Amino acid sequence: MKVRSSAICVVACLLSAGAASANSLGTVKLKYDSADPRRSANIYLDGSFHGATVLAGQHNLQLDPSYSPTGEGQAVYDAADVVNSKLIVSAFCADVYQPAPSSYSYRTYDILPLEEAPVGGANDVTGPMTIAKADDLRRLFAGHYGVWQDGLNVESDDAAAFALCVWEIIFETDPVYAVTSRSGSRGDFYTTSGRRTFAALADSWLADIQADTGPVPNIELRVLANSSRQDYAIMVPGSGGAPPAVPEPVTILGLLMGAGGLAGYLRKRWN
Repeated sequence: MKVRSSAICVVACLLSAGAASANSLGTVKLKYDSADPRRSANIYLDGSFHGATVLAGQHNLQLDPSYSPTGEGQAVYDAADVVNSKLIVSAFCADVYQPAPSSYSYRTYDILPLEEAPVGGANDVTGPMTIAKADDLRRLFAGHYGVWQDGLNVESDDAAAFALCVWEIIFETDPVYAVTSRSGSRGDFYTTSGRRTFAALADSWLADIQADTGPVPNIELRVLANSSRQDYAIMVPGSGGAPPAVPEPVTILGLLMGAGGLAGYLRKRWN
């Protein structure tokens, strides 16, 4: 049984994408499970209130255990955490225009390169993400993901701040990232929950990201795309801060015994 871990598979919800792409790297099937940890926030896009208080934080998605994933989808299934007998991956929603997947039925998602999000759909307002924004998301994941991973069903300023940063990076056209007020403008995306601790924390993280002129972190992300529901991005297992699994001692012993047996067989064959 796998246990919950931030080092194996990271998921953050991205913008709405269109139907299957020619660049699809595989498929998975998932449905909505829960939103924990999180906090409530009021958000605005293009100066208009989103229309509801959103849950800013980690969204957990359940993989269909009866589905046979294709291509890179198998790695997603292999890296999923087992929580209450369910295969769970974690998400940060950034698509406020389309609904989350149903919590009752599974939907198929294509796996695409990060820079292809968003790739279309009825509510596409920004077009494909620029490489610069994708790199800023990699910096966000490398520097600030996972500090809230010690438990679920709790309120978390850190998880809420991370979600606000994802939204700001994707939606903002102002050259300066900030989710609260800024000089002369509030920008394309902002929150009126500015007095909350998580909003100030998000602004401090965004400032760090924009001040970072070093090499882009080796964080390999993919997009999970569906034409009528929110899309998500995963960190490919083994990249950057996600080290490959270390074999257990019994596994190592088995490998050594197998290697020893093979060596003995070869010696007999060639003597």
